[in-house]
Amino acid sequence: MATCHSSVAGAEQTLDCSGLTLGPPGSCPILVSDYLECLDAWNDTQVCSNAGYLIETPAACLPLVKNCDRFRLSFYQDGEPPSCDPPSSSPPPDTNDDIYGLDACRPKPARLVVLGDSIAACLGVGPSECTPNQLVDHLKQTIAPGVVLESKAKSGAFTAELPVQAQAVAGGPGHVLVWVYAIGNDLATDKIDYLGWNKAWSEVFAYFTDTSRFPDGATFLLNTQYSPYDQCPDPPGPSRGVTDEQEQLLQDVNKALFIDVAKQRADSVAVDHYPDFLGHGRNADLRGCPHCGADNTHWLQGDGTHPGPAGFAHMTEKWKEVFAKMYGSGC
Repeated sequence: MATCHSSVAGAEQTLDCSGLTLGPPGSCPILVSDYLECLDAWNDTQVCSNAGYLIETPAACLPLVKNCDRFRLSFYQDGEPPSCDPPSSSPPPDTNDDIYGLDACRPKPARLVVLGDSIAACLGVGPSECTPNQLVDHLKQTIAPGVVLESKAKSGAFTAELPVQAQAVAGGPGHVLVWVYAIGNDLATDKIDYLGWNKAWSEVFAYFTDTSRFPDGATFLLNTQYSPYDQCPDPPGPSRGVTDEQEQLLQDVNKALFIDVAKQRADSVAVDHYPDFLGHGRNADLRGCPHCGADNTHWLQGDGTHPGPAGFAHMTEKWKEVFAKMYGSGC
């Protein structure tokens, strides 16, 4: 050891272990051979490809970490979690198009009205990357050259604010598409209020279905909330997750507020974004998390919450599928 230090430092080194404290006798019931086995396993992890990444405690070191307080914080490196090992075969294709309530053709729109929160307002991306803008461009190029975009969405908005946003839309002729994305802030702040949500939505539906205000009617385009956490409640490293119960609550709310409503109302369509976003959020492709695939990409921005360009692009493609059925050749 002294020779090694000398070759690095260029001078003879004196090794002094007098300040090392391992605890009182008997407090670390581990054999020297166990320590050396752990040390070999730990040294095997010290390769350049692991630089900056989370290194979990090797199995050979677990007895030391568990039984010796001196080593409790040793043999572990914090950092970005390593990628999971993609499955050797591709997962089965998603045969569910995640579209609900599309029962008939709809009138061609004169306006696309946008209500909701920061996702509807496209926080963090440019206009060309924003789903409502992309949908208007698509409608103009296909079946409604004169369609106009009108957004009342606001970052930080709660469901209770949707009626106020709706009432800011002036009435007038022409069929109106009402594209709504709002529930995330309610859930993020644990404001679970089914009665209040239903009241707010009833007011929104009543406002746009008032034929004295919108004589040519409206179609409601509802979006469920995706999960940023990829159903991984306890991810490794600095990332965080939510409990299985919270994930289930999100799915229950999506079903009650959007999917079931779209099935019941002839003027409403819902796209369920929850399934497709799994494996594309903040905990995608992490070792120990459930969603791993060779083609997985992150669809969120750096904040781990809002969609990035890839996330909005996917939303757009799902709604293009809806429009193909609403305004297709059979119509």
